[in-house]
Amino acid sequence: MASLARPGGNVTGFSYMTPELTGKRLELLKATVPGLDGVALLWDSTNSHEVLAFKELEVAARSLRVKLHPVEARAVNQLEAAFSSITRERAGALIVFENVVNFNHRRLIIDFLT
Repeated sequence: MASLARPGGNVTGFSYMTPELTGKRLELLKATVPGLDGVALLWDSTNSHEVLAFKELEVAARSLRVKLHPVEARAVNQLEAAFSSITRERAGALIVFENVVNFNHRRLIIDFLT
C-alpha cells in the first residue's frame, strides 16, 4: 500500500486509523474551546498507530500554540497515576487515543472527567 489516500490495487474501503487527521481534530478542539492553551493526551507509546498520531499531534500543537501534555497508560493499573498527572497539568482538554486499555476501561475515564 502506497498510502491511505492512494492505496493502489483493487480494494475499496476506509479506515478509522487516520493519524494524518489528528492535527485537524486538535484544530477543531481549539476552535471549540476558546482560550485553549493546554491539552492532555492519554496514550500508549508502544502502540505504533498511536506513535504516528502522536507525531501529527505534536506538529499541530506547535502550529496552534497549544501545549501538549502526553500521559501514558499501558495498563489499567496505570490509569490512576495518569489521572493524577492530568489533574496536575491543569490542561483545558483531554484527548484519549483509542487502544485496548482506554476502550476496555472507558467508564473509568468518563468517571474521571465528570
